[in-house]
Amino acid sequence: MKTLRTLLVVVFTFTAFSLSAQLYDKKWTISAGAYFNDFVVAQNFDRLFTDAHWNHKGIPVRISAGYYLAKHWTAVGQFSMVKLDNPYFEGEDQFMDFNLGAQFRFLYEKMFDPYLYATIGGASLQKNFHFAYNGGLGFNIWFSRSFGFYSEMAYEGLLGVDPDVMDMSENEDYEYYKGEYKLSDNLNYSFGFRFCPGKEDDTDEDGIPDRDDLCPEVFGVEEFEGCPDTDGDGIQDSEDACPEDAGLEVFQGCPDTDGDSIIDSEDACPEDAGTPEFNGCPDTDGDGIIDKDDACPTEAGPEEYQGCPDSDGDGIPDNKDNCPDEAGEAGYDGCPPPPPPPLDLGIVVYFGTDLTDLSDEDKAKLDNLADQLINSEESTVIAQGHTDNTGAASYNQGLSERRAQAVKDYLLEKGVPEDKITIEGYGEDQATGDNDTEEGRTANRRVEFK
Repeated sequence: MKTLRTLLVVVFTFTAFSLSAQLYDKKWTISAGAYFNDFVVAQNFDRLFTDAHWNHKGIPVRISAGYYLAKHWTAVGQFSMVKLDNPYFEGEDQFMDFNLGAQFRFLYEKMFDPYLYATIGGASLQKNFHFAYNGGLGFNIWFSRSFGFYSEMAYEGLLGVDPDVMDMSENEDYEYYKGEYKLSDNLNYSFGFRFCPGKEDDTDEDGIPDRDDLCPEVFGVEEFEGCPDTDGDGIQDSEDACPEDAGLEVFQGCPDTDGDSIIDSEDACPEDAGTPEFNGCPDTDGDGIIDKDDACPTEAGPEEYQGCPDSDGDGIPDNKDNCPDEAGEAGYDGCPPPPPPPLDLGIVVYFGTDLTDLSDEDKAKLDNLADQLINSEESTVIAQGHTDNTGAASYNQGLSERRAQAVKDYLLEKGVPEDKITIEGYGEDQATGDNDTEEGRTANRRVEFK
């Protein structure tokens, strides 16, 4: 018997100092195990743990429950039952006790979980009920969050036990036992398994129990021990300068969408790679005007034309110039003005013999010519006067000039600039008709245009 008690003490001590830590968090525990008593307790401390008197029958049982009260403190309730095979007890051999109390857990929430405990309650011995008190120490070894092993050792005192229930008169060492041992109290040992039912507290329902959750009230991820990474960029919110926008670690979790090394919050053009000079905006053509303000972002141009070039130098930017490689005019959308329409040079003015007067019919012809000359900036005409052969040739020369001048004067009256009209006289030298006939002479008295 001494060997069994010594072995239990050695196992208890060795286990208590050889285990590593494990987190644990459930409020209820249910335990079941074996329970052993020594009802002949040495009063000499040297022999308290070495002199054992084990006399058990059947299977001794202890069932207990615990409830977490506060850190380090757990309420406990214990029920123990054992049949005694002890020659010093008379009659009834059933021993039962029920106790309530508390544990103080030194390393609460660790795999190795040592504790002191104390309980009070009642015990049934020899069919009599006695007030009982327990005080001892124990430890838990948690294999998981829900299951573990326990071992306890305690001293139990029973009040009001009748010494007559102990019959040691026939023992040759009666006087020795009577003086050295307490015959009513007991040392008890228990070991078994603990189970923690129910779910662990998980306030934020992120699947990480509150006890392991550094952010127990905020939904988080296991990677950051229960703290959130809202944008999923691998940087927890507490260290993320932009917790709702996925970014890069180099920018403290802020995004740089366009990859120009300027974070979006400081980038005036976050979706287009740019330069610090323009607050993150691009200037593709390098003309000093950022693309979003540049009407021609891929072609360098001056600011006066909103960044567009004027290739032909006509003062009309290429993006508004229909002829960007050819200098033109604004009125023609940057193209050169079209060439003047050809003048109607089929007009012929006829005169009577020795006359320079214009008929209404001839004036109508000249009105049309005047309009053409006015509307065509570059067109000019030569009015060529002619006569028939009636009279002297020298006279006819002057008459032809006067006829051309009459036509010019009329055109000037109609608004034709003077530099657009030149006159020439040919006298009778360029006849087109036969001067021997009246019809031919009529055809020769004329002014033509070139």
